[in-house]
Amino acid sequence: MKRSLLPLIIGLVTLVIAVLIVAVTGESPVTTYVALFYESLGDGKRIAITIGRVLPILGVGRAAWLSLRAGIFNIGQEGQLVLGGITAAVLGAAIGLPGVIAIPTTLAISALAGALLAMFAGLLEIRYRVPILISTLLLNFLAVSAVSYLVNFTFQESGSLGGQTVPINESVRIPRLVAGTTLSYGLFIILAIPLATA
Repeated sequence: MKRSLLPLIIGLVTLVIAVLIVAVTGESPVTTYVALFYESLGDGKRIAITIGRVLPILGVGRAAWLSLRAGIFNIGQEGQLVLGGITAAVLGAAIGLPGVIAIPTTLAISALAGALLAMFAGLLEIRYRVPILISTLLLNFLAVSAVSYLVNFTFQESGSLGGQTVPINESVRIPRLVAGTTLSYGLFIILAIPLATA
């Protein structure tokens, strides 16, 4: 079997399994997939929402690729992402600088927060010979749990039911490309990363 066909075969097998699961529940696979397609790609706004939700995944995927390219099996991107996210939320609510300074400053410090978690894993390997594959995996759980606590308690927005930090200042918000969605000009930052790291 040609290796180039393997992703296609895996995709088809996954699709068949998903169809069988939907059918077993008593729902129509056709109706389900039509609804799935429409809600994700049915019009311009839905496409923008889908792209906005996919962007963080693409960023994390690129980070994983860079680590593997360097010969480092870092699988701690989830923990590094959430640590950078909470850093951005806290800074965004506290910083009072104009957007032209506030946005790049917040992005840089948030990226540094995620990088420090990765650096800690590196130090564990150098100092105590803990494989990065293991330490980054375990640090994911620590980071996600800590950030979950901070979001739901320490930095929770007053009056919210949880899962929402205090709002960031308007000057720190990256402008939206499509109103009513999470798709922002951050799209171009994500697209620029592969060019900068090629």
